[in-house]
Amino acid sequence: TKTKQIYSFFILLIPGVFFLFSAVFSMKLNLCYTSLCSALVWVLLFINAFFIKPRYIFHFIITYALSLIPFFIFNGILTGGLSFIDGQPVVVYSPSCITGLRFWTIPMEDFFYLLFMLLLTVNLYEYFLQKFKPKY
Repeated sequence: TKTKQIYSFFILLIPGVFFLFSAVFSMKLNLCYTSLCSALVWVLLFINAFFIKPRYIFHFIITYALSLIPFFIFNGILTGGLSFIDGQPVVVYSPSCITGLRFWTIPMEDFFYLLFMLLLTVNLYEYFLQKFKPKY
């Protein structure tokens, strides 16, 4: 089924994500925001892939992709996308805490933070939904 295919892809994605985050985490340990985002995302993806095994992962991937639209708009504006108007971004990241890799004006780490934030929220929602499900 489609869910099993998506889940298989998700499982195969884990080693690649682990390698990427581990490399960034170990090489850039002094980059506090990068290290924190890397560690949190890796731990959450690992838990999802090997312990939770969510049946809703296909829906989550679609939701994450759709959430990138407002994310680009608002995060882009906050991090300096409109700095040509007033010259200063609202949010400024310390160069000593991030890799410096950006998409438009958005630091790479923010994409991983968004993934972490959404996946954790969905995991907790699903957990509490099952735990406190009304028994009719």
